[in-house]
Amino acid sequence: MEDVLEFCERVMGAGIAASDAAREALAGAADDRVEVLAAASRACRSRPPVEAPRTVSSDTAAAAVRLVRSSPPSSPAPARRLADAVAGELAAATAELPERQREVLALRELARLSYPQIAAVLGIGETAVAPLLARARLGLREARRGTPARRLTECGERDRATRAIATRHDGEPLAEQERGWLIDHLGSCEACARAHAMMLEASLSYRSWQPRAARITDPLPEAGNDPLESESLLEPDEPFPAESMAVVTLRPAKLSWWQRLGAALAADARR
Repeated sequence: MEDVLEFCERVMGAGIAASDAAREALAGAADDRVEVLAAASRACRSRPPVEAPRTVSSDTAAAAVRLVRSSPPSSPAPARRLADAVAGELAAATAELPERQREVLALRELARLSYPQIAAVLGIGETAVAPLLARARLGLREARRGTPARRLTECGERDRATRAIATRHDGEPLAEQERGWLIDHLGSCEACARAHAMMLEASLSYRSWQPRAARITDPLPEAGNDPLESESLLEPDEPFPAESMAVVTLRPAKLSWWQRLGAALAADARR
């Protein structure tokens, strides 16, 4: 019940409507998780849209960060406050996205479904999943920042590049030729390299949004137990092109792929 309710709340916002949609989805008592989520998706779409939640101000989030830093490590309350602030910020940002984009983000980043499973839940073709995720991640990044990303010269291969970035990032099959093209392209196209960084930033941000039950019982993941640490867009023998990583001055041998990405995104945010 909690997984289905969390999905409905990510799509509709917390409230009675999401609870009703979750109960409707579970009424059939299907054993297959994909079927239950498909029922939840239909139940959410059958209800009128709800009002977007109030945006959590940057001052609120910053205050939560300061409280965590100034509190004893054994104190769980500040960490919960920070987790709640992150959840509130992301709930407000995702509420600005179209419903299908909210659904696909929850199915991939929260439920961790594969592309075939997502296609089955949403009733779309499997080839439509990667483009939908790419648009959702770029939209989430813009909604979180509150301002459009800096505009660069558009690339005629942008759709191909963002589709390949999403596919590779999510561990879905990608032809060797397409993977090689993506690496070369990101090294030469500033616009697609920036889109690459924005999509990964959005994915990491969404995955930091902990489910309600986790925020109550375990507000922050223990060091070394973060699932993001074991995932990467590129294999170790495929280094990130320097152009797509902005300027990273830290020693790469001492950093994980996600840490290197985080350093690049931090540098990008200051530009």
